[in-house]
Amino acid sequence: MPKWLEKLSPYGYIPQLPVEQSSASTLIGMTIIALVGISVGLFAYRERDLS
Repeated sequence: MPKWLEKLSPYGYIPQLPVEQSSASTLIGMTIIALVGISVGLFAYRERDLS
């Protein structure tokens, strides 16, 4: 698979340990993105329009 196609998925950024070098900044960045997504989802869930 081409590298650009692998990077379309979040799993493309996670290194294949122990073969590839691990980067803390990549893992921290992915965790921050996940937490922001969860927060937005929870906020939107609370603000949903129920009749």
